Amino acid sequence: MDSRFRGMTMGLKGKYYGKKNKKNKLKTKKAAAKRLRMTKSGLLKKRNAGRQHILGKKTRKHKRQLRHSGYVSATDAKRIRRVLPYGTH
Repeated sequence: MDSRFRGMTMGLKGKYYGKKNKKNKLKTKKAAAKRLRMTKSGLLKKRNAGRQHILGKKTRKHKRQLRHSGYVSATDAKRIRRVLPYGTH
């Protein structure tokens, strides 16, 4: 018996059967899951862009303001929730 069918038993006419009416699981887009966090109130929290490199030309004030994370806008959040069906962490 193939390892794919482990735990299933052989029925009539050699057909395999297991759990009936099993629903497919939704896949989470890992790229989005790594970059976003969901708050308890359901908002999506993100890190601000522009803080990785080429910081010499940016002012102190601008770099300081980039330290704080922000929230995803409501229009983008609707699209992102579709790729994060089970939320994040």
